Amino acid sequence: MGHSEYAPNLFLVAHDSFTGRMEVSRELVLCGLVTAELAYLIVERRLGVVDDRIVVAEPPGAMRPPTRDPEDEAGAEIDDYVVSSVRQQHATHSVRVWGDSLGEVLYGLIADNLVEQGVVRRERRRVITRRTGDRFPAADLLRASGPRLRLDHMVREPATFTLAGAVNVALLGALGIERLLESEPSKEFLDELNRNLPSQLQALMAGAAAAAAAVSLTVRR
Repeated sequence: MGHSEYAPNLFLVAHDSFTGRMEVSRELVLCGLVTAELAYLIVERRLGVVDDRIVVAEPPGAMRPPTRDPEDEAGAEIDDYVVSSVRQQHATHSVRVWGDSLGEVLYGLIADNLVEQGVVRRERRRVITRRTGDRFPAADLLRASGPRLRLDHMVREPATFTLAGAVNVALLGALGIERLLESEPSKEFLDELNRNLPSQLQALMAGAAAAAAAVSLTVRR
């Protein structure tokens, strides 16, 4: 179970494979990417959740095993960056704070990696604001659409769920964007899925839901 099954998969699900456009608000995508990355690091026991705050779980100076695959190495660098960011803080912070702090950086790193791997291509667009207007249509349609197809299959056949798949579907539900899946899961399905996650991941999903609610409130205002 690798890094690529979490945040990069969510990136691909959140973008239309043909147009390369985000299919939901940027704020929700950024929150989702950070939460998915935190989930992976919790599964790997590098981070944890205490009182709804993200904490470092690994001992100082812990060394990750060397990786040989360039794609794995790129993901490992992102993992190390996020763990280092959490470690450097004197206080602990919520999912919402980390989403605001790391979302844009993480989005850029994941996009760059997927372009380099030949999964998507970058279409640069001129925009007035600071936020990138780039789009990321599929360069390899099979690889770009694969995560969405696999999650759809898991929703239809729950016995096939992997932990990474369960996290991604639960996260879509926490963010209120489960409609991105063709086999849109019901609230009852999502509640049951969430109850079967490890307790720390349940706490993380609750943090993501709170962050998404705050985003929605800001947009309505």
